[in-house]
Amino acid sequence: MFLTMNISHNLKLFITSSTIRSVGGSFLATFATVFFYEMFDNSIEKVLLLYGALYVAFALTAHVGAKLIAPLGMKYMMVLGIVFNTLMHIVRVFWDSNPVLHLILFILFFIIFKMLFWVPYHIELAAFTDKKKRGGQIALLENTALGFTIIMPFLSGVFLFHFGYSAMFFIASTFALLSAIPLLKMQDTKESYDWSIKKLVSEFFKKKNLPVVVSNIGNGIEDAVGSVIWPLFIFILLSGAYIQVGAVTTLVVISTIVLQYLFGRLTDKIGRKKAIEYGSFLNITGWIAKIFSESFVGIYLADTYHKLGKRLNMIPFRAAIYDEAEYNMHHTDEFMVLRETSFLIGKAFMLFVAIILIQFFSIKVTFIFAALATFTLILATKKVLIT
Repeated sequence: MFLTMNISHNLKLFITSSTIRSVGGSFLATFATVFFYEMFDNSIEKVLLLYGALYVAFALTAHVGAKLIAPLGMKYMMVLGIVFNTLMHIVRVFWDSNPVLHLILFILFFIIFKMLFWVPYHIELAAFTDKKKRGGQIALLENTALGFTIIMPFLSGVFLFHFGYSAMFFIASTFALLSAIPLLKMQDTKESYDWSIKKLVSEFFKKKNLPVVVSNIGNGIEDAVGSVIWPLFIFILLSGAYIQVGAVTTLVVISTIVLQYLFGRLTDKIGRKKAIEYGSFLNITGWIAKIFSESFVGIYLADTYHKLGKRLNMIPFRAAIYDEAEYNMHHTDEFMVLRETSFLIGKAFMLFVAIILIQFFSIKVTFIFAALATFTLILATKKVLIT
């Protein structure tokens, strides 16, 4: 795949690291939230509360993590973050020996991993991608990862059925740790994050920053439904059949992987705004289609259709975000912290609201919220200059 596009050595290393990490991550995929659902006595509310609280904590610490960019350097922050990501998986291997202790450790390692890893990740990706080819390069990054992980959700379902969660978390931790190796060979991008927490809060509410804040809150709302609630919905609908859950996830990936690469190329030709608009239509109607999912086939068809729109939507959306980061030059890190904080607030908000909604309605009502949130993504194409 690397040969099909002229990309830098740094981006090759970055893609290699992301791919290795994705192999481990996709082995958990659908079952990461399902694990807590089963450990919490099949309580959706407890799972939503846990992840909602985690994303609030991450939103509060993203600023703290950015302060470490200058003294540690971004690639070393990412490597250190990966160490805590590895520990985050390992503590769940020993869950049964002391659930309370290992839940506390999981929460601690989760927050530290997120705090150290994601802001540098986005800054480095903005630095290493070419603006003129950014849509295609982001699609290449995601498709390379998907190409190596197509079968993993199905295998994880089979593996979980035969060996249980502990073996799954051990495998995920191994791949997580291996993903740090390419990063050590990568060039480090220098930045210095200068905002105070007061400055961050004030910028969050400034009118000129509304496009980036609102679009990323919307992205967070949709992502919360897609990454936390949708896997639980599949698991419950398929009556906890691990192999079927893994199989439908793999089939959806196979059905969309080629289209994601094609849409990445299309993004660079038709422009960010039109691509996001077209993708938004499919993304929104995809969420509506999911409301009518009642079987294995229904999940497959609705999720495949939705993924088509999601790919067409998110590739130009992410490219637009990185364009904005590049546009802000020496304030790239500040822009990314503002973006990340908005995204996390959206995720936490949706999860807490979902706890209330499911007391009165079906969990499917959250799909409507995800569809509505998609409308905000078009705002990402409006330039915002951070000062």
